Amino acid sequence: MLIFSAVMLFLLLYTFFSFLLIKSLRKVNYFVKVLKKRDVFESPVGNIYKFINIPENMKGKPFIAIISSPTCSHCYPALEELVMTRTNLNQYLCFLVVENQSESVSKFYFQFGEKIRILEISMDIVNTLRIDSAPLYILVDQNGIIVTRKITLQAITREWESLQKTNYFYSGSFKGEKNELENFTVE
Repeated sequence: MLIFSAVMLFLLLYTFFSFLLIKSLRKVNYFVKVLKKRDVFESPVGNIYKFINIPENMKGKPFIAIISSPTCSHCYPALEELVMTRTNLNQYLCFLVVENQSESVSKFYFQFGEKIRILEISMDIVNTLRIDSAPLYILVDQNGIIVTRKITLQAITREWESLQKTNYFYSGSFKGEKNELENFTVE
């Protein structure tokens, strides 16, 4: 009888702990799915060429844009870092959120106008692109699709390099030849 009771207790405890383990693994699996969904950025608008007048020499090539505001205190150091650490600024743009022309806009152009190409965008475009913070870096592919967005220059640079390793920028409906982008790297 004692052996029977011990076996029953063992089976009961084994079943109980197995149930808890399965339940906790389901929660872990759920959280992994949530994290994976957050890592994947889905472009809210498709082609940004419809909303922003990108210079012709940058169309058909991937580029990184920094979303800035003339009143954002964090945007100035972020742009300074970009200008100081990158030797080739031809693949970078600055989308400046302008609500009204003010002294801060003039100051922004004075400080960065000759260092990086600045394109003004409205709050309507900001809302359409679902931009919720500044500074924000966005990576746009050769088709004008926002691939990802990051809050630091290092993170967007890592993403750029990762996509280059997979030949992401050379695949799809890219109109140019692969050799046009072979030397096109983040510096």
